[in-house]
Amino acid sequence: DCEGLGKILFERLKSNSQLQVPCFFLDTQYRSHPKLSLISNELFYSSRLLDGVDANDRKPLLPNLPHFVVANVEEGQEKYSESGGYTNPSEARAIATSVKEMVASGIDESSIGVICIYKAQVQLVLDYLGGEDHQRGLQVSTVDAFQGAERDVIFLSTVRTTSFGKLLVSWKRINVALSRAKTHLFVLGKESLLRKNPTWRKVTSISTQMSLNQWLSTINSYNST
Repeated sequence: DCEGLGKILFERLKSNSQLQVPCFFLDTQYRSHPKLSLISNELFYSSRLLDGVDANDRKPLLPNLPHFVVANVEEGQEKYSESGGYTNPSEARAIATSVKEMVASGIDESSIGVICIYKAQVQLVLDYLGGEDHQRGLQVSTVDAFQGAERDVIFLSTVRTTSFGKLLVSWKRINVALSRAKTHLFVLGKESLLRKNPTWRKVTSISTQMSLNQWLSTINSYNST
């Protein structure tokens, strides 16, 4: 069933009339820091989603480590691999370097996850991580393979730089990818491309606003001392 292969797990269950799986809206999330749940809440749930955890439950794993950032890898270029699928070496290198630095700073490798829109990018990230030396509990996989999983820290590689393709504009996959992180979410991509899509434009805008709020909070704290 070629069409079915393109659907993520829950969508397949929902569309299978023989299974007759009832669908319910779960109105409370117990995974993510409120700053992270805000993203999917505004994009996909019309702000109906409630938080079952608060900021104190998801404190930064390192001092001053932001909860959410869209990192603009403007110089990155997508490449179509010989095995099929797209890669972005610049994003892969940046992720591998960041993971190694976090582990060196004391963050447990098993608390970090890397989600790639394309399977070919998964292998490239693993190559830059050094193969088996950096796979002890670290999950690097596609969006579909990460469904149902969670990590304290998530890196999301969007890969594409010239056009979106079907995978990058699938709102179901976007929702899954953006809701796997418990404490920190880092999205890597070419911002000038991402801002051409309404959903991704909102994601980048939320990141910009959070960074501005953090900066203003820092300024205010200095002024009050």
